[in-house]
Amino acid sequence: MPNVNLISDRRETFRKNARNARIWFLACGAVAVLALGTTGSLFLAAESKRAEARGLQAQFEKLSPVRDEISKNEDALAVLAPKLTTLTKAREATDRWSEIFKHVSLTLPSGAFLTNVRSDRQSDPSKPVVCEFTGMSLDQNLVGDFMLALQNCPQLEAVSLKYTEEHRAQQGTGLEFTIATQVVGTEEVAAKGSEEKKS
Repeated sequence: MPNVNLISDRRETFRKNARNARIWFLACGAVAVLALGTTGSLFLAAESKRAEARGLQAQFEKLSPVRDEISKNEDALAVLAPKLTTLTKAREATDRWSEIFKHVSLTLPSGAFLTNVRSDRQSDPSKPVVCEFTGMSLDQNLVGDFMLALQNCPQLEAVSLKYTEEHRAQQGTGLEFTIATQVVGTEEVAAKGSEEKKS
């Protein structure tokens, strides 16, 4: 009967199993360490973000009086905005009329004078204000010269002669005239916008 050494085979199997067990133990340990490290770093990152959020909340609370002041100022501005708009429009209108009268005073022929200046807003707010100059002149040529001068005024447009009529006065006979113009920039823009939307 042959002599077989079974102890050597068992030892080799035992060593192989022990080696595999160590490898698996080391692999499981490495995975556990990696998972623990990842969990720890995520926990630290989350804690850092929480601390940052607490800091931002503290800053937010610290700036509460400034926010209240801004809110009060916005409310005050909302109350003053319509008045500011009205004053701005009034100033623009004053400047516009000052320029018109300055132009008229510089360009009115010496043989003519004005007796009345009248302005009317038309029923349609999208159309400009109509301004009429009524006056007396020695002759028709001076009326034409005055019309040409009004056409050169940048604040006026659509200059037209309404009528001329011979008129007797205590000083003698003269020519009464009325010239109609439109004042540039006096139409309401909001009304124009709404008409464009309708069409």
